[in-house]
Amino acid sequence: MRNMNIELKGLSPEQVANLLPDGLISLCWRGSVAHGMYVPKTDPDSIDDKDIMGIYVAEREHYLGFGRRDVYEKWEGEWDCVFYELRKMIGLLLNCNPNVYA
Repeated sequence: MRNMNIELKGLSPEQVANLLPDGLISLCWRGSVAHGMYVPKTDPDSIDDKDIMGIYVAEREHYLGFGRRDVYEKWEGEWDCVFYELRKMIGLLLNCNPNVYA
């Protein structure tokens, strides 16, 4: 399943397709954007990037124990992305991991 119709400002559709994992079921802001503290790159004092987090359902082989990948991280331009496999995300939430709360 390819992720269609998702746009990230400043990236081409090909870059977005390369950035997002197959099986994506949720996508949200995190970091400075989510907390309303993002300083745009047009500001000379900006040090921020745009952080997004997502949840994906892995391919069948993952659940059979082949090629496991619980966390998928990628960077493209000012976009800093982290994606968690569904079971990994549930485990992080059950342990109250602060990294998975917006």
